Amino acid sequence: MSKNMKLAINGTVALLLLGALIWFAWGKKTEGAVCVFCGKTFSHENISFHQLSCEDNNVNMQFDRSR
Repeated sequence: MSKNMKLAINGTVALLLLGALIWFAWGKKTEGAVCVFCGKTFSHENISFHQLSCEDNNVNMQFDRSR
């Protein structure tokens, strides 16, 4: 096999892998993230604020001042 044929095959494989990575990342981005407390789906931009203010979140985030 010539050098140019090997380069063409390696380039094609690299482009296919890059395309698959972009397709997978785009799918995860548009899918959204699930709240661990209520199970609802939100966009990735809003999930952290929602988890702080979620009604099902009963985590005490106050500092322990008993010491």
